[in-house]
Amino acid sequence: MRAGWRKAFFCDIFSPMNALLRTALIGFIVVTFSGFFGGWNFFLDLTSHFHLQYYLITSALMIYFVIRRDWRWAALAVIPVAVNGLLIFSWFIAPAPVQEKPNFRLFLSNVEKDNKNYPAVIKQVLASNADVAVLVETSLDWAKQFECLKQKYPYQLIRGRLDCFGMSIFSRFPIEAQSPVPHEDGEVYSHMMKITRDGKSFTLIAVHVQPPSSFWRFARRTVGYKELICQVQVHPAPLIVAGDFNTGLWSPYYRKLIRQTRLANVRQGFGVLQTWPTFAPDWMRIPLDQCLVSPDIQVIKVTTGRKNGSDHLPMTVDFKI
Repeated sequence: MRAGWRKAFFCDIFSPMNALLRTALIGFIVVTFSGFFGGWNFFLDLTSHFHLQYYLITSALMIYFVIRRDWRWAALAVIPVAVNGLLIFSWFIAPAPVQEKPNFRLFLSNVEKDNKNYPAVIKQVLASNADVAVLVETSLDWAKQFECLKQKYPYQLIRGRLDCFGMSIFSRFPIEAQSPVPHEDGEVYSHMMKITRDGKSFTLIAVHVQPPSSFWRFARRTVGYKELICQVQVHPAPLIVAGDFNTGLWSPYYRKLIRQTRLANVRQGFGVLQTWPTFAPDWMRIPLDQCLVSPDIQVIKVTTGRKNGSDHLPMTVDFKI
């Protein structure tokens, strides 16, 4: 009699929870697949950013249903776990083993316009021992702080702005044929330049596209990708494109960019490497900062750095050019 009372008591407790978690599972199945249709709609594209989070949460739901011996719902949870897991773990598969030693290092960081922790960022740039540093979102105040970098980086392009689209590039080697790239609206969100080292040149395009925080910005970001595709297609390899893309690795717009330019993301073989936002736990972050390279550039190593006061983590990439 007492065992029957206990069973009924716990069934009453878990029934509302089961209903809630089953509803949540259905929701995560919907958003898992909705991101694939992000080209249709602003909100659908936003759902494509969070496949890591979908994988972790639906894995937890699957384990819960297995413990509860709720086999039908556990089997249903396998669908989003498998789909999201495939999207996540494919980034850990290296295209081919690389035996070469790196001869070039790039440091990339969105320093955040309102970030006042200037010493932390400058210390990271110097400690990285990078050949080229690309700093995104540099304000007029940030531009004033870079005087101390001139000794190590004699070649500089500093474009501080009042808004979030300032850009600064620091190089140990000569910067040639530098030109801002005006977009359709007349604004400049990217800079193209040629950098020469030991008699060999490569093209660097530093970018910062609009964040998709509204329908208007989403439209501007879409136009920005189209213009970036055109820029890449008219510039010969070797080519590096680096900056804040304001999109994840699974957006249809990002996939279209990769497909039409035939560039490779340096993350391939090194994992997802989430960079934003730094105020969230690591598992809740998404990979917004990207570095793409032409096929003739070998990627040796990719790492993310420590927090520096910005809402983005920095990235360091070693190449063989």
